[in-house]
Amino acid sequence: MRRVRSLEYQFDTFFTAHVHDVRRYTATFVKDERVDDVVQRTFITAWERFADIPEGSERVWLLGVVRNHARNTWRSERRADALAAAIEHARPEVSVELTRNGYGPTEIVPLMDVLRDLNETDCELMVLSGWFEMTPTEIGQLFDKPANTIRQQLFRARKIVHERFDDLLETGELQ
Repeated sequence: MRRVRSLEYQFDTFFTAHVHDVRRYTATFVKDERVDDVVQRTFITAWERFADIPEGSERVWLLGVVRNHARNTWRSERRADALAAAIEHARPEVSVELTRNGYGPTEIVPLMDVLRDLNETDCELMVLSGWFEMTPTEIGQLFDKPANTIRQQLFRARKIVHERFDDLLETGELQ
């Protein structure tokens, strides 16, 4: 038990001595909202490899770890951006599908606004039911819920959509 406390004390001293430099160096590499993540990962790595850190070169070793974690962050962000672009590019043109079914842009834009106002689950239920023409039973299988539960959720979501459209009609935002 004495050795563990000593190790924790040593690491606490190590952390206190280097955290300011690590934060400043990290801020030169990554976006402000990612600094805390990289600093945290850096000190987790330091804790896991504390015995391997070369004595007298702690600061240099830590800043090398920062660079590695910053590079991983860059790669992750690039992959996420590429994925988002690929999804955006692959996304079917919603207005084409709706227009083919007789709906024009004047109906589509308010509908998309109303769907964005729904919570995530209700929005997904409406999309699966309306655009993908899935039955409550099929949606229930997808969500691993009974079909009756899905019917109730769809009823509630449709009621919200109808109320929102009624509001739009009353305010003159929709004709």
